[in-house]
Amino acid sequence: MPVSRAVALVSCALSLSACDVVQRIASRVAEAREEPAAPAVDESKVASAAIPAAAVASTPAPAAAAVPGPTPDVELPAPTQPASAGTFEWVYSPAKKDALKRYEPLFQHGRLASVVEVMKMLELPRTVPVVPLECGTPNAFYASKKHGVVICYELADLFYHRFLEAGADDQSAANSTLNALTFVMLHEMGHAAIGELELGVTGGEEDSVDDLAAVLLVDSGHAEWAFDGARSMTLLSKGTRAAYFDEHSMGEQRFYNITCIVFGSDPMKYLALVERGLLPNQRAARCPKEYEQKDKAWQGLLAAHMRKK
Repeated sequence: MPVSRAVALVSCALSLSACDVVQRIASRVAEAREEPAAPAVDESKVASAAIPAAAVASTPAPAAAAVPGPTPDVELPAPTQPASAGTFEWVYSPAKKDALKRYEPLFQHGRLASVVEVMKMLELPRTVPVVPLECGTPNAFYASKKHGVVICYELADLFYHRFLEAGADDQSAANSTLNALTFVMLHEMGHAAIGELELGVTGGEEDSVDDLAAVLLVDSGHAEWAFDGARSMTLLSKGTRAAYFDEHSMGEQRFYNITCIVFGSDPMKYLALVERGLLPNQRAARCPKEYEQKDKAWQGLLAAHMRKK
């Protein structure tokens, strides 16, 4: 299906392939290669913690009532790029608590930093840092007044435990956690793009940035990252009371919306989503059109803000 110039450029770079547009992105984008699996969560990094150094699965999972946690007031590290650079910048910050240090390898893996590098092709009015931080609550957010994106270590902890509870082994849970963090980071960078560029969106902004994250990942050939992002939405809402007043759609709704984009991008390739009952037939029939509409909508929003070189 036709893909917008903006989305096509992002897709090409996100796939880390050796295409011409790589030269138009920041020089630190990773070279074309087969991405390694997410690093396993290493218990040796928490030997001094109060948490038993047995299996991660034996550690207590965060309370479901904390999701989504309140937006914390955190101090953002200053970006190294001047404000005039007008770009997203990955600014790594290590965890402080021993219990959260086990998740540092997921943030040091290289994927999240590479995705931020890719998004530098958007020209912003100022430099916006994208930072992993301890927040005291599982969350991820765009701090509009401080002009930064925060991914909380506590959210990685929550994702990891939720995937374990869903039946994943340690390595699969680590992989799915990294995938879900990638989706969430793109979601929050979508909020940042809307806020910094003062973009107008129709419908709910939360749904719109879910669409952006899903479209970019699907078009880059990483539908599994988008699907783990969709799964994480249902896992986060597990055991919580639906907040109908919230700006976010319910977790199950977000799952079907994201899964619809995956299926709609290539119905034959992702037919198993319908065959396995993950996407009802009556919704699947509309997904190709939904995918095209959302792809086109973000094409129009981003086209004027792509860097010329």
